[in-house]
Amino acid sequence: MVFNYNKHHQVIGQDLANNIAGKVHAQRAKIKGFFELRAEADSIAAINAKLLNQNSNNLIVLDTSIKEVADYFQIDTLGNYKKVVHFVYKPAYVIYNTTNNDKRNYLMLARGKNQGVDNEMAVLGAATNAVVGKVVWANENYSYVMTMFHQKSVIPAKLKKTNENGIVTWDGKNNKQVIMRRIQSTVEIKQGDSIVTSNASDIFPENHLIGTIESFKTDKTTNEHIIVIKTAINYNHINYVQVVENKQQKELRNAAKAAEKEFGNQ
Repeated sequence: MVFNYNKHHQVIGQDLANNIAGKVHAQRAKIKGFFELRAEADSIAAINAKLLNQNSNNLIVLDTSIKEVADYFQIDTLGNYKKVVHFVYKPAYVIYNTTNNDKRNYLMLARGKNQGVDNEMAVLGAATNAVVGKVVWANENYSYVMTMFHQKSVIPAKLKKTNENGIVTWDGKNNKQVIMRRIQSTVEIKQGDSIVTSNASDIFPENHLIGTIESFKTDKTTNEHIIVIKTAINYNHINYVQVVENKQQKELRNAAKAAEKEFGNQ
């Protein structure tokens, strides 16, 4: 009765009712919006998952391209040369990489026998051409690369400025450094000198960078340098590599076996 017959109270009552109704509608809208937003979010998540499955980053594309590097051999006294393919370079995508295992670090590549990759092939950095390791296992579409930071890795190497030959191995202590041995202490070396692959290998092409000298000391027992090398490759940031096939490897090894059999006892 107060609200019906008193205009002042009607105004107050109407304001109060509108205020209450407004709060109720606002709360209802929030609740409705929450469920509608959740449904929309679920829909967006589903669309996003579909797009991710179609995204090229979610696909492994097996590499098939190659680049040939040929040597030219003189074949007659007139100076004619024959083109003979020596090394074939095959880009490959790294799909798995270990850098912190104590003694056995490796890469897995999305390229295998069907794409021309097999055991005893060199692996270099795609951009730098620096040494990464070598292939030690391959199936139809994938291959396993022993990196320089593996207990069984042995790479024939040389000092770039003097051509003194040695070998590079890993002592298992640091995953950024390898060790070079068999360089006599009389050979002059200094910090920053480059270490590259030598011609003593039928796996690695010659003169590809392994790393630079970080420090060295003399082994008094052998009178040789023990050279600590900082590797040119950073294994924490490696996505693409080049697998290198020596097309002359089989012939070279057969020739070495035949020569050893023929002259080994002489």
